[in-house]
Amino acid sequence: MFPISVSALDIALSPHPSIGTGIIFPDTGEKINDEVHDAISNASHEIAAICSIPGHERNEKNTIIRLEEILTKLDHTLQKYLVLSGLFPDKNLQNASLLATKTHAEFIQRLSADAEI
Repeated sequence: MFPISVSALDIALSPHPSIGTGIIFPDTGEKINDEVHDAISNASHEIAAICSIPGHERNEKNTIIRLEEILTKLDHTLQKYLVLSGLFPDKNLQNASLLATKTHAEFIQRLSADAEI
């Protein structure tokens, strides 16, 4: 495990839910679940839009680069739960973080197997 200073943990778990990077740290399991659902739903809709582009109109910018932007945004939103699952002192937040990590990984696995993309 990576060492983390008490002050960094205090910042992550403080009542102020964000830090200078724009990363939001939800303070309830429900907020974690909502963030995961919203992030995956948004990514799914954006990916569906890519898939709806006719073949003759597809190019690197509107497919490959756009997909990379969507997945980067998703990772930026959800990767924090991989670390937070071990840092949250509350078991409910730990469990919600673990579920978030699992849900994110399953989404990526399904996406990689999607023949339309």
